[in-house]
Amino acid sequence: MPYLVMKSVPKLTSGFTSSPDAVNKTTPQPEMFLSQLVMDSRFLQIKLIAESEWNEILALYPPTTP
Repeated sequence: MPYLVMKSVPKLTSGFTSSPDAVNKTTPQPEMFLSQLVMDSRFLQIKLIAESEWNEILALYPPTTP
């Protein structure tokens, strides 16, 4: 069973587009990337640890078995 360990990640509204109203129309790239990883984790059985402040992937590895 894959695990997803993540704190509450605030939505980033800067750095992805120069138009503020475009933020509401499109999904930010990191958000789509994380969503794809969550879907993939069902098959890869990966553990995902995300740093909430920078929205970066810190570790990507199989879950440990007892």
